Amino acid sequence: MQNTYESLGRHEESTRIRRGVHSRYLSLFGEEHKETLESAINLASSLHHLQQFGEAKSLFLKAIPAAQRVLGKSDEGTLKMKINYALMLTTDAKATLVDLNEAIDVLENAIPDAQRAFGASHPLVVHVENTLQYSRQTLRAHCLSQLEASGLSPTDIDLLERTQEPLTKTNATSSFVL
Repeated sequence: MQNTYESLGRHEESTRIRRGVHSRYLSLFGEEHKETLESAINLASSLHHLQQFGEAKSLFLKAIPAAQRVLGKSDEGTLKMKINYALMLTTDAKATLVDLNEAIDVLENAIPDAQRAFGASHPLVVHVENTLQYSRQTLRAHCLSQLEASGLSPTDIDLLERTQEPLTKTNATSSFVL
């Protein structure tokens, strides 16, 4: 039923049902059970649609380590959870540089696990790589907007881009060098 509500765009109803299912699975099976982990990712997805990023992040931060212990780092469900967590961080309009870098870290660490389990051309591996590229583009756009907000002109920013090292995850946290 929650999937029907979700597909109809009735995210509040879907989230209410998914919250109940997750709560029930937690009480029946505990945090480290496959059904509980699946219900956690479904609830986090609903929370993401409602832009309740704080609660979704908290849920992901509990569920991902449990999924790695129970299912393994290379399990498809664990990898999808990491992708969804990174997308949630990246699509939050209030994302900070720390959030965007965390999304990139999660995805960079997921790629070797996904490649080892499924091979480099598997659709899930391609999805992780595409999500990583999107997260990097979002980080770059965030940094550009910070530069513009600081008063630099587009000409100044263009000059920085041509004369400085490329924007990387590492230097983005300490400065806005592009």
